[in-house]
Amino acid sequence: MDKSENIVYMRVLIAFDNGEEEAPSVTKIAQQLGVTKYVVSRAVSRFAEIGYINRENVRRPFLTGDGRRAVKNYKEKIEIARYVYLMTGREVSEDVVFKAAMSYDDEDPVYKSFKSSYELYKIISMFKGSGGFSGRDFSIKVGNARIRADFKMTKVGDIKNCQSIRDTISMAQNGFEKPCEIVVINGEGSLLLRPVEMKHLSMLDKTEKKGHAVNLCYFKDNRFKNADFDGECYYIPLSCVQFTCKDNGIRSEINGEILLRMMCSAGKIHMPVSVAMMNVTISNNALI
Repeated sequence: MDKSENIVYMRVLIAFDNGEEEAPSVTKIAQQLGVTKYVVSRAVSRFAEIGYINRENVRRPFLTGDGRRAVKNYKEKIEIARYVYLMTGREVSEDVVFKAAMSYDDEDPVYKSFKSSYELYKIISMFKGSGGFSGRDFSIKVGNARIRADFKMTKVGDIKNCQSIRDTISMAQNGFEKPCEIVVINGEGSLLLRPVEMKHLSMLDKTEKKGHAVNLCYFKDNRFKNADFDGECYYIPLSCVQFTCKDNGIRSEINGEILLRMMCSAGKIHMPVSVAMMNVTISNNALI
């Protein structure tokens, strides 16, 4: 069976998933796809052999449980292939999209990265046109997800008005593992920050200081509150983050802000207390 025949067979299998209680007939599928009934019948025979189609009723074969799962998998791969070509700016035919989808291996790291990027794109698309929204709104709408997000921490000049000093990176930027993680479970979200060793050149004695960010707090209800710490990660309620969605078409992104305060142990007099605005970016750009 050559590649063009494979594509036709895939289209036949997908055509059986018509969303109706009664499966379509071989004749109807042949008319829908513009192929002969013989081609559809051959495809049905092939899929019956591997357990995707039940053909006890010759006139009305239908998808088995395995067949429905296979169709779902094929449809997802087709959407991912179409998305990848859009991300790369290439206009291709549906046959090219189908060929790409059929070449994907579920265990291939490249395909996994495509799938991860596509899933992020779907999450971001939920919020297009939303304007500003809270982390609570984000968590409820997403439901369940684990997202790796870039971040930047900038110095805050006016704490009362939460105004950051434009493009002035806080020392706290180097105090946490990058990227950070956003975890949403059953509509409840958390921002996870893993502290790492910081290095800083002392302006006083020109020696390198090493230490960690400790006693992390987040700003909520007009005061700073202690973030939970399990010995490895700090957990910040996502409800404290305010988000916006920047609509750039296929390369849209979600940006969030939260005010943080922490102690930094890098030397006796180096930034004993730091207040920083954390800017979080959820983007699907990096993987394609």
